[in-house]
Amino acid sequence: MDIPAGIDDGQTLRLPGRGAAGPRGGGTGDLYVHVAVEPHDRFERVGYDLVCELPIAMTQAALGADVGLETLDGDEVITIAAGTPSRWRTVMRRRGVPHVDGRGRGDLVVEVVVEVPTSLGDDEEVLLRQLADIRGEAVAEPRAGLMSRLRAALR
Repeated sequence: MDIPAGIDDGQTLRLPGRGAAGPRGGGTGDLYVHVAVEPHDRFERVGYDLVCELPIAMTQAALGADVGLETLDGDEVITIAAGTPSRWRTVMRRRGVPHVDGRGRGDLVVEVVVEVPTSLGDDEEVLLRQLADIRGEAVAEPRAGLMSRLRAALR
């Protein structure tokens, strides 16, 4: 049985003449198949459109970059402009789910998610503190290491 591209969760397929035989030698009936579509791990379906998140580094968001994105049709490149905020969206026309009737496709909506590092190396922290200083941004004081806290406690 061929499942048509673009079929959605909860839709029903009718297969004429593929059901059970009728009583007392009657003809075969129709078979109705109720479709359950498993969610995709990367794309969320909204009608015929697909939505996906594209994680990028904060440096890529600030400075701009060309970032690769795997789509249903293969790899694409998304150009991230300098200063792109988190949750910025772009639409790739006709890269979504095919319409069941074969006439067109939905869109692919790509939502950029700027990832902020949760741990920094010493050099990275120094550079970010210098940047914050240049920009006049208030930031938290650096956390003292274990030895610095012990020395301060002994004074």
